[in-house]
Amino acid sequence: MNDILLMLPGPTTVHPRVLSAMSQAVVNHRGAKYGEILTETTELMSKVFQTRKYSGSWRKNIERRRRKIR
Repeated sequence: MNDILLMLPGPTTVHPRVLSAMSQAVVNHRGAKYGEILTETTELMSKVFQTRKYSGSWRKNIERRRRKIR
């Protein structure tokens, strides 16, 4: 592992894969790529939390599902 030190509340050794990911260009939240990521993430989260498309926030939907599990 490359011993690059970040002086956070640490020091913290950072894996090269993390440094590589952090050096990527930021995705604009108004761009098409962000829309693709959001759609994919929403579909995957629906599978994880076994939800259908509800109106409202993800937080609201997760809380609704959590109450059903109890």
